[in-house]
Amino acid sequence: MKRSLTVTLMAILCVAMFSSTAHSWGWATHAYIDDALNKADDERNMNEIYGGIAPDMFNYYFAETDEVRDEIFNQFHYDFMNIWNRKKTGQEKALAYGFVSHNELWGADMTAHKSGITFGESEDGEPEGYVVTWAKILAQNAPLEVYLPGIPEDLAMQLYHTFVEYGLDILTVRLDPAIGTKILSATVNRDEKFLAFMADTFAESLAASDAYEGSEDEARQLFYNAETLHKYILTVFGNALAQPEEEDRIASISWFLAAFASDFLPGELPPPEVLVNLVKGYLGFVIANCEGSIGDYFDELFATITYLDEELDARGFTNRQYKDKK
Repeated sequence: MKRSLTVTLMAILCVAMFSSTAHSWGWATHAYIDDALNKADDERNMNEIYGGIAPDMFNYYFAETDEVRDEIFNQFHYDFMNIWNRKKTGQEKALAYGFVSHNELWGADMTAHKSGITFGESEDGEPEGYVVTWAKILAQNAPLEVYLPGIPEDLAMQLYHTFVEYGLDILTVRLDPAIGTKILSATVNRDEKFLAFMADTFAESLAASDAYEGSEDEARQLFYNAETLHKYILTVFGNALAQPEEEDRIASISWFLAAFASDFLPGELPPPEVLVNLVKGYLGFVIANCEGSIGDYFDELFATITYLDEELDARGFTNRQYKDKK
């Protein structure tokens, strides 16, 4: 049973952002940040929210190798100016603005991965991302080794990161009870030209990379396939956060994570409720400890919004740049 549960958790890890995509802010956090940055009309706000989530669209796409997914991660999170520098309509500018806001170099993901503003410091006193620091706290206080003897340390740490990200997403609903609905609306109503706009931006550079062996047309199709899956998963995720009670949201997100195990792992799995209850426990720890204490999530979130608003403005990415005619 323990071996089966360990293997199942490995499957969740693969689904929940294993490799370079780990340790980021969750989708609800990104949605809240871009919603707070917005000063435009409702339609462009929804496109900005979707653009802010879009760089993570390959988190759940496993039809390609890790090398290809890592290459796309780097292009989306570090070569993000490629999408901003393209000729854009008003709605495409809103999407591009959100896309740029997500970046790991100096954008929102920088405070999650590399250097928290209000909280985040390594044992050596070096800057560390907010999510990274809380994952280490989770490891110290609720080690997976207790439940899964022999689980590799690096695998356990990746899971702690995943639990922190989703726990913080659930906390975000306390700030904005409509955040799940906003994610749904942004997903369903994102500008129809976005997919071609994104594929036109990144297909050529992906095809030219050493990681990818396909043609530019095949790269373009890859983006279409990944975004189709991404929109479906965002719909499931948004519905989970839109549940009326926090207990229901925790249960829905726990099932959301556990549901992928059978899709990615053959063989006998433990009863779903066993896995779901374990995930619930870790999400509950994050929710109970990341609000109203040292390392408060809301403090870091608001500080990130202020920092990012100033950073975008200083770099010339002001809201007025995409408030032109559609």
